[in-house]
Amino acid sequence: MTDNEKRAHDLTLFLLKDVMKLKQEAINQETIANATEEELASGCIETKSSVDAYVEYMEIYKTALNAFNRDFPDGK
Repeated sequence: MTDNEKRAHDLTLFLLKDVMKLKQEAINQETIANATEEELASGCIETKSSVDAYVEYMEIYKTALNAFNRDFPDGK
């Protein structure tokens, strides 16, 4: 593992929980916004977790690795 790969991995782990939380909150808000009057009145709105941790990890990791490789081309 190169230094840049390690940096990207560490940054990804640091950000992953918050990114997943924000995306889940956005899904929940969209679900509530699209709920019917009956669902809102009953308080029974079913939200589903559709945030995939692996997909999010890879997205963040690739972005971070590209940035580190750009800014630290020799990996140091």
